Amino acid sequence: MPTVWIPSLMRDLTGGRTTVTVEGLTVRQVIDSLEAAYPGVKARLCDGDRLSPSITVAVDGVVSRLGMRQPTGEHSEITFIPTVSGGDVSASRRVGELRLCGTRSSSWPRTLELSLNVNNGKSARSP
Repeated sequence: MPTVWIPSLMRDLTGGRTTVTVEGLTVRQVIDSLEAAYPGVKARLCDGDRLSPSITVAVDGVVSRLGMRQPTGEHSEITFIPTVSGGDVSASRRVGELRLCGTRSSSWPRTLELSLNVNNGKSARSP
């Protein structure tokens, strides 16, 4: 069953848990399972039948472009990331790729590093 990393602003719904394990073969099914176990989660993650525009989902460290349709595996790690705003709007038009890397440290349950490759409109390649 997939493991879901719970954002700090939603931990009041999970009794303070940083991770939970639920069933689901897609992000949609995972959210439905979360809602059944922790009522109120879906309202914070979704806007109607879609992910909220203020939420990004990563499955196994890869930011999903499929949203609720993104497949998950039995051992997948799912992270719901609240959107961060601000900065140079023109740079957001030149994004080549967005990668999400998770590491564990002694001071934080989970540290997330977002790497943004800005390339002035040229094609981006993975390092």
